[in-house]
Amino acid sequence: MLIKPFTGTVNSSGNALVQVTQGIADMVWVIYQLGLALNESAVFPQAGAQYNGVPLASSVALVPSPFSTFNGFSPYAMLGFMVGPPYLFLSTSDQLNMGLVGGTSGDTFTVAVFCDELSAADAANMTMAGTFITLCRVSVRGSYSLTR
Repeated sequence: MLIKPFTGTVNSSGNALVQVTQGIADMVWVIYQLGLALNESAVFPQAGAQYNGVPLASSVALVPSPFSTFNGFSPYAMLGFMVGPPYLFLSTSDQLNMGLVGGTSGDTFTVAVFCDELSAADAANMTMAGTFITLCRVSVRGSYSLTR
C-alpha cells in the first residue's frame, strides 16, 4: 500500500482544485481511499470528486481533526475521507479531480491517495477475470449498475 500526496492552494473565494494523475504508462494505480485535509480551520468545508468527468462523490464534509489539539502531533486542522468501493483504476489517461468549497483563503488542500500499483498487464488480466475491483470500475466509468 502506498500513500501519494497531492496539494492545491485555496483561492480567495475559498475554493481549491487538486488534480490527481499518474504518469507511468505501464502502471495502474488501484485507489482504495482518499484522505482529505486542510491546515487551517474553516466553517463548513466540503469536498467533491470527479473521475474522468463523471461525478464520484458529491459532497464530503471535512471536520475538525481530533489530533489538532495535541501540539505538534498533526499539521492538519480539518480532515475527511472517501473510501471505496468503488475502487478506482488510475492509468495515464485517467484523471481524478478533487474540488473543495468553503476553505480558508491561502490554506493548503491536501489529497492523500492510498493505493496499490499494478502493471498494466495485471490490470488487464483482472478486467478479463471479472474481479470485484473491475466491476466497481465499470460502474464508475459507465452506466452499468449492479443489482442483487
